[in-house]
Amino acid sequence: MPTGTPDSSNVRVAPTGAWYVAPLGTTGPTSASDALNAAFTNLGYLSEDGTSRTTDRSSNDIKGWQNAALVRTVVTDAAISYKFTLIETNRASVALYFGVAPGPDGSYDVDPSQTGGRQSFVFDVIDGTNVRRVWLPAAEVVELEDITFDSGDATGYGVTVKGYANATLSGKVERVFDPSLNKKSAAAPGNVFPADSNITASDSTNAAKLAGLGYVANPTTAWTTGQKISIGAFDFNWSGTAWAAGAHA
Repeated sequence: MPTGTPDSSNVRVAPTGAWYVAPLGTTGPTSASDALNAAFTNLGYLSEDGTSRTTDRSSNDIKGWQNAALVRTVVTDAAISYKFTLIETNRASVALYFGVAPGPDGSYDVDPSQTGGRQSFVFDVIDGTNVRRVWLPAAEVVELEDITFDSGDATGYGVTVKGYANATLSGKVERVFDPSLNKKSAAAPGNVFPADSNITASDSTNAAKLAGLGYVANPTTAWTTGQKISIGAFDFNWSGTAWAAGAHA
């Protein structure tokens, strides 16, 4: 039986957001709501086009000798990149675009081959109370858009930032934090959640912690005999008014 039904409250738009940059190796966020490390700098206003994310993927088709039928497709190359245009002229935007930080007097020497090297980036997409955060521990500016100087438009610094696989994420490229996908907000009978260091036993003391940890029962009426959720090795059920230890009696 299929699960889930259409829900218009899950439709997201991206009316605002922000890009942040910090030196490579800066400690990154652990959630969408963390205060970022002080080393991160907000890059300021972006153009109304926002940000576009691209996944580039190359593949190789393998055909069988006997009948020339396609028997397998192998991904040979893959990359993630983000494209956006900064419209503030400030020290951070200039340093990102030209790959060199301006001196104290505002002067800087440009080498068109400079990229600024690998840095750490955070990208927030904000839709009301919903925040989707992306952390790229290792990424680099790899492409630049033309700069146009005229009287009718903001001077824009268009960049493409490419992420790299890194040891911080065990060989992955980016980490996404999206609280709207947290199953704890609709904990249904049979759900299994990762172990939580805050939950150390299937007892009333630990059951009392669940609401504070964000677990919301679904349904909110009393569960029936045998129904439970599991958090690591520990089981709990919903009494109709509160979380209780073990499976429902």
